[in-house]
Amino acid sequence: FIIRNTNDRSITRIVVNRKRSRFPLRTTSTMTSRRAKMDKISQHVSSDNDISSENSFPKQSALSTLYNGIAMLHLGEIALAYQKSGFTLGFCNIVGGFLMAAGIMSILGNAALNERLANDTYKKLNGLMFLYSTMSLGLVALVPQLHNPFGLLWFVTSSSSFFVATKGYLTGIDVGDKSFWEETLRLWKGAVRTTTAFPTTIASLGYLCSLGTVVFLKASAVGAIIEILSSSSSSGSFSSIRSIAPKLSQLTKLTILGGSLVILRDAAHRHWLAGTTFIQLNVLTCYVFGSMAAFAIMRASTSASLAGGCILAFCSIVSGINGMLHYWLQRKKLS
Repeated sequence: FIIRNTNDRSITRIVVNRKRSRFPLRTTSTMTSRRAKMDKISQHVSSDNDISSENSFPKQSALSTLYNGIAMLHLGEIALAYQKSGFTLGFCNIVGGFLMAAGIMSILGNAALNERLANDTYKKLNGLMFLYSTMSLGLVALVPQLHNPFGLLWFVTSSSSFFVATKGYLTGIDVGDKSFWEETLRLWKGAVRTTTAFPTTIASLGYLCSLGTVVFLKASAVGAIIEILSSSSSSGSFSSIRSIAPKLSQLTKLTILGGSLVILRDAAHRHWLAGTTFIQLNVLTCYVFGSMAAFAIMRASTSASLAGGCILAFCSIVSGINGMLHYWLQRKKLS
């Protein structure tokens, strides 16, 4: 073929297509009808997706306000604890769980504002807050202190966290096509695989050591609770059951700390630690480990307890280095 007008691109394309196709396709009525049906189906699906996204946005934006409100309630717990005990190492150690809960609620509020609750990371964080609030409510049931402001605020905050975390988790699942039990089982299996996976990076190895420390501390707390319960049942007096409240409070804090480490280790495997969510989680875990380490070292009376405090300090350094390093990388990338 000879093309005299080279500026006409449409003619050039037609000629090239005619050269390449030796056996031109015939457009039949059946193919035309099938194509029309497929166009209708795609239009219907796209319209349904638009409607679902439009409907999910007001729900998630409303949840963002609730998340941030509960974060303020957790900060109120810290303020009341400071008013009661003052600024001491014991205060810094006790409020670690409150601060971590407030930080996670703030992270979830930002995720809801940006319609990201369907992401696996935020589903896990909602599930983690569900566990934390459930254990906090159990502590309220064990030692009810609704007559004082701190106990009342604890109850209100735990109840609100329970319902909002449940709603946020269900909202994230509602975006996908899996049922509640299927999605929960998938996330649980993924968390188990992350916990037991072989470390592939230095950050993953550090988080594995921190997870091992948390598991050991949780096992010690559970053992102390079982010992108290067994001694109370053997003596026939249940007056000392309330003495398990400090251990249960420690177990509650270790639960939210261990869950955050599982999420961070999964992010380390996927090379996602430069994300803002994981930088914030690193800062929170660094503080909790650091406050526990300072409290343990100051109260150390034996070499074993001193070694335990040093191990906690090492875990704090691991989270702090990962947070600062990836924050610097994020800033460098943005600049």
